[in-house]
Amino acid sequence: MRPVHVVVMILVCALAVRAGPVEEVQEVAKARAQAYEAGNLDAFMATWAENAVLIPSRSPFRIESKEAIRAYYASIFQNYPIHKLLVRPTMYRTFGDNVVVTNGYQDLVWVDKAGTVTQISLRTSGVWIKLNGKWLMVDYHLSKGP
Repeated sequence: MRPVHVVVMILVCALAVRAGPVEEVQEVAKARAQAYEAGNLDAFMATWAENAVLIPSRSPFRIESKEAIRAYYASIFQNYPIHKLLVRPTMYRTFGDNVVVTNGYQDLVWVDKAGTVTQISLRTSGVWIKLNGKWLMVDYHLSKGP
């Protein structure tokens, strides 16, 4: 094999190993889902930008700022000690190396302190932006599914 071919093969392999924006966001989203299910509010909130906006399906208004989003999820974690999340197929679109837009489906199961089960099917849209080398959610919209 010629030296040029060896160099080309090494470069191709190196590029294949490097994760792109979609794979990076998928890893962050996976850890985020685990933090949600564990009720680890600090780890869950670490994935949100300071000026993020959340539009939940059960609220008439958007929730603006990481602090307000933290309060919203703290209430869910407190009132529903069990909260499970099933993420269904998600579509990822990239816009350069620093923006990923997601669209998908989720099923939530919440169990309150009395044992009452609430199931919610959702459609989701999210915008992830890479800020200072870290992927953060800046906009997340949840609406009731069919």
